[in-house]
Amino acid sequence: MKKILLLLITGIFLYSCGGQGNKVKNENIKKTTVDQLERIEYGLNDKTLIISNSCAIKSKDFENIFFIGVKFSNGEIGVWATGGIIFSVNDVAQKYSDYPSNSKKVNMNDHGASEVLDYLKNTPVVVVK
Repeated sequence: MKKILLLLITGIFLYSCGGQGNKVKNENIKKTTVDQLERIEYGLNDKTLIISNSCAIKSKDFENIFFIGVKFSNGEIGVWATGGIIFSVNDVAQKYSDYPSNSKKVNMNDHGASEVLDYLKNTPVVVVK
């Protein structure tokens, strides 16, 4: 009985760490690092926003760029590009952060940008109480 309970708890834990039941399968999607999230939070111009979910992907189009997707508790999803300098990639990131846009260098058509957006669209909003 203890083994079954342990297997059940382990299964629930592994399921919850895999994108909270996300239906989008992309083995390139990773958890954001503490540093990545801190850098995004630092540039938010609305400090009342609560990050609900996030993910990252290493872009295949650039040598040192990661696309970071952040889903806020209001359901909106921002996409940023990091790699030394941080750029706001989509309209939500531009609306909520002070990081500049550089659509000549990075945009939603680059590998990784739409992947993090699509991934987070299928995750639930987690409200922290």
